[in-house]
Amino acid sequence: MLKTHFMVFETKRKKLDQAFEIKINDQQIEKVQCTKFLGLHIDDELSWRKHIEQISTKISKMTGIMAKARHILSIQTVKTIYNTMVYLHLTYCSVIWTSNYPTRLESIPTIQKKLLRIMTFSSYQEKSKPLFQSLKILDIYESNKYLIALFMSSYFSNNLPKYFNNYFILNKNIHSHDTQSASNIFIDYKRKSYGKFSLKYRGHKFGITYQ
Repeated sequence: MLKTHFMVFETKRKKLDQAFEIKINDQQIEKVQCTKFLGLHIDDELSWRKHIEQISTKISKMTGIMAKARHILSIQTVKTIYNTMVYLHLTYCSVIWTSNYPTRLESIPTIQKKLLRIMTFSSYQEKSKPLFQSLKILDIYESNKYLIALFMSSYFSNNLPKYFNNYFILNKNIHSHDTQSASNIFIDYKRKSYGKFSLKYRGHKFGITYQ
């Protein structure tokens, strides 16, 4: 029971008025605001702040390593180090945590730009977009779009676990009208940001249509 705890998911505007306890065999289970599960830091507001903070800390440590490695290794080898030690962290479950407010993610692209300038011996004033393009590296935002596109492709190719069967609904399943958008994904429009961050909404938003 020492490693067992529980969490109540809530928003800042909607907090539970009444506190409660959970016990198993008369042993009280600790309530936490954040926990680590399969490498993800999950907080009770699903803001992913802690996870983003941890990722930023990890990849920022690579700036010193890159500054030394670039003098003795080829750019291709340095890029391999980047993909292994940085990009790996940025892509792990990022379909979930990267669908977020840009202000929460801003530390990550800042570190990415710094790393690319170091890798290419560029000045700190060098524009980053050409560096991303020349090295064929995606920033955190483009990477998120790419991975969502891969997810959508896997979904319609039936290469995902059974849990995702019928995860998306097509317009033709909602109505029988023979329109050009009949094979498009049906979207239940969301007013709040958390709804717009969902995979169902973002998958449709990118305009991916499958016949």
